Amino acid sequence: SSREMEELNDLGSFKLAASAGSLLVLCFYAVYVVVHVTALKFGKRWLHSRTRALQSRPADPTNLPPVSIIKPIIGFDPNLRVNLETFFRLDYPNYELLFCLAESDASPSLPLVTQLMNTYPSVEARVFQGIEMVGVNPKINNMISAYRAAKYDLLWICDSAILTPPHSLSELVSHIGHPQVALVHQVARRLTVFSSSKHTWTPSNAREPSLEGISEIFLFMTL
Repeated sequence: SSREMEELNDLGSFKLAASAGSLLVLCFYAVYVVVHVTALKFGKRWLHSRTRALQSRPADPTNLPPVSIIKPIIGFDPNLRVNLETFFRLDYPNYELLFCLAESDASPSLPLVTQLMNTYPSVEARVFQGIEMVGVNPKINNMISAYRAAKYDLLWICDSAILTPPHSLSELVSHIGHPQVALVHQVARRLTVFSSSKHTWTPSNAREPSLEGISEIFLFMTL
């Protein structure tokens, strides 16, 4: 009958529309996946090629600008002595260490910092105690005094829990000298060490961790 024919035609039209809609959805997702995979591959290739090109340029030790290193400290970290001491041993011609102690008085880390400064008198170092409320970020409030007092244009802000190999600062500066690089960020890697006492942790009573590769990964932010 004509009514049955109309119903069949309507059903056929519905199936055709459903098939067309499904095909459009599949095409959309296919294009979506292709675009994202292409973007990921292009980004990985472009960023890694730039990183390798920058890393292939050796740092000239006679032409390295001075650096101010800001070290915010609060309380006393378990491996504070070893971590801080690696910054006194940096293989870099000209830098200063600016220690920012959050406690205005009776800082538990002050005796250790003072001892390291006396042990390495050739390394320029200063201590800033207390915070200045300039915003909501407590770390910024802790570092602002050292930031204002820094002698050099290049700044390296590095937490007290970081242990670094001697060549890390030279590599950082060699990358920041590239005209297209505005910021160089080191990616920290977790190390497991053992200590007999959290306040007396020294290289002589601890297993020496491997430092190779700590400063080999960089995230470049360009302008």
